[in-house]
Amino acid sequence: MHLSARAEELLLEGGTVRGLVYRDSTSARVSVAADLVVGADGRFSRIRRLAGLIPSRAPQPVEYL
Repeated sequence: MHLSARAEELLLEGGTVRGLVYRDSTSARVSVAADLVVGADGRFSRIRRLAGLIPSRAPQPVEYL
């Protein structure tokens, strides 16, 4: 795990994600090859945006008083 890291780009090979490039806490660019890349960076996910994925809009539940 790399704390205070910022994803910069996904590493693609033949249209498949094979890793990512990130900036660490010292602003150095680091490339990491991976079989699986998981974006656990929240509602406004940079990983999702880099991958070109669009979140689906689910209807919001209605609260009854």
